Amino acid sequence: MNLIHSTWKSYFLEDKSGDERKFHKYHFNIKEKEVVKEMYIQVDFYPDRMYPPSCATGTDKVLIQLYKDGSYVEGKYYEPPYGEAMLPLSNLGAGKYEIRVKVLRWKSKYGREYSLRTFSPDGVQFWTKDKWSVEQYVLGADSAKKPSMDVNHNDKVDIKADKG
Repeated sequence: MNLIHSTWKSYFLEDKSGDERKFHKYHFNIKEKEVVKEMYIQVDFYPDRMYPPSCATGTDKVLIQLYKDGSYVEGKYYEPPYGEAMLPLSNLGAGKYEIRVKVLRWKSKYGREYSLRTFSPDGVQFWTKDKWSVEQYVLGADSAKKPSMDVNHNDKVDIKADKG
């Protein structure tokens, strides 16, 4: 999604529980008088290339639901062939929201984890009972201003531009 909307903000959180019998709940709030005009909730699974051929069978199956102030808003079942399930949303008004994710089938008995992401123009940060999501930086016009998530900032790194 960030390749299409390079100026949008993205937040993510990994879930490593691997439990397919319960909903995993994530929360976010939209303040009074605010509206999120467009937003996507995405669940990312490991792609097939991350498994030996004999270990990945079929596809993952996931249910993504959104609740506002305790009432159901929208939801959908996905069997993503490439490991990405995305729920598009629009015109979300003020309120307390809950994202519910339930994995109904894993394509492998190994690597039972996923990442939950939100994409929107202004960014929607979410949390679980014990963790906050982290902003994900992408390459774009203003990427030079953003810190890298892959570099230990205590290490000295010498990066030289290729003038070729």
